[in-house]
Amino acid sequence: MTIPNLPTDNLYKFIALSGLALMIVFVLYPIKRWSEANIEMAKIRGDTVMIFRKAWLINNERTELSKMETKLNDELKTNRLLLEEVLKAKNSLKEKDYDFKISAAEVQAKLLLLDEQDRQKDIMLNISIAGGLVGIALAIIGFILWYVRVQKPIDQQLKSFKVSAAR
Repeated sequence: MTIPNLPTDNLYKFIALSGLALMIVFVLYPIKRWSEANIEMAKIRGDTVMIFRKAWLINNERTELSKMETKLNDELKTNRLLLEEVLKAKNSLKEKDYDFKISAAEVQAKLLLLDEQDRQKDIMLNISIAGGLVGIALAIIGFILWYVRVQKPIDQQLKSFKVSAAR
């Protein structure tokens, strides 16, 4: 019993087209994910800038409050209203400090997320490069095998047929 020859032409086409498909998938999808990650990272950086701006404003208020306290200490016996204003400002500053601590914790979490996204971008880039190279290699191998084992013999048969027909 003899084993029939398998049609290699379809196999080579399959290898070549699979290589092309792998190239496309491993290049286009990571580009899309890369773009989404960059947008998210920009949002996180913007939030971080806003938190630092809040910290700067709170520090300015703290400085002003300290100046007011100093002034109040000098005029404490003569100006009760200023004392009440300072106490209100102090309470307000405590609330803002609490809000700032929450915002700082959020920034810390977002910075961790930013580091993780940056790491994932690097992994995706490596996968994209590897997948693209595998796709290119498969496409080249498939096309070479198809040409050498299928197309070249067909071309030789046609050439010999033309030579024998011309005689």
